[in-house]
Amino acid sequence: MNEDRTTQRISEEDIQRQLRFCGEIRTLCQSRPEGPPLACVQTYGCQQNVADSQRIMGMLRDMGCAFTQDPYEAGGVVLNTCAIRENAEKKVFGVVGQLVHVKEKNPDAILVDGDLSRTWAGYSTEDGKVLQEDRYTTEARKAGAFACFQGCKYYAEQGYDMVVCSIAMYTEVRAWNRENIENYREVYLKVTHETLYKRDQKKLYSSKAKNVVGVDLPWDEPGHSSIVIQNDGGETPEEIVDRLIRFFGLE
Repeated sequence: MNEDRTTQRISEEDIQRQLRFCGEIRTLCQSRPEGPPLACVQTYGCQQNVADSQRIMGMLRDMGCAFTQDPYEAGGVVLNTCAIRENAEKKVFGVVGQLVHVKEKNPDAILVDGDLSRTWAGYSTEDGKVLQEDRYTTEARKAGAFACFQGCKYYAEQGYDMVVCSIAMYTEVRAWNRENIENYREVYLKVTHETLYKRDQKKLYSSKAKNVVGVDLPWDEPGHSSIVIQNDGGETPEEIVDRLIRFFGLE
């Protein structure tokens, strides 16, 4: 049991950082085809804890969560206890031990798609039309990449498997990922310029649009990826997935 009762002061900067993460979580939750994740909030201790739990539930709701009273059904469980009442705190430790098995039965993964997240943020439309040009410059892309992977690190530390699909074109961002994210794995889906221009699903290359990677924006080709996949059509997406599963030992 933790006996440290030191009061922790949270700076305004940290609060704003947490609020930014809350907004990013809502974007992820809204993109889930299976619907919003379920959260379970359980309260132990004094009446003040009940009020605090209501505030926590309000934050979770703002993050895009729905609620359940069944921890076995929930994707996330919050245990709110009173540090003054020792019996309540001891009870929570017992509940945590039980919930370890819940986590084993209900693992979760979060997919982060660069295009979709920019659409939810209002930077572009679903068909790829740019609405805010200033969010696609090198500086803005790099800042967004760091923010994305910092968020992924936070959620990975909570036990989530984070899968990010993006251009990820900066060496310093990928280096930060390798140094700071435990069990980080990098898959480089590589194509030739001919394939890139042939596919051109959003007409970025044929339309002479600005702030396009590989056209008027520089990029750093990955040099330390866990695996390189040449994705010019020699394999189907299903075959590539099967190969990745075998490569990373996920059978």
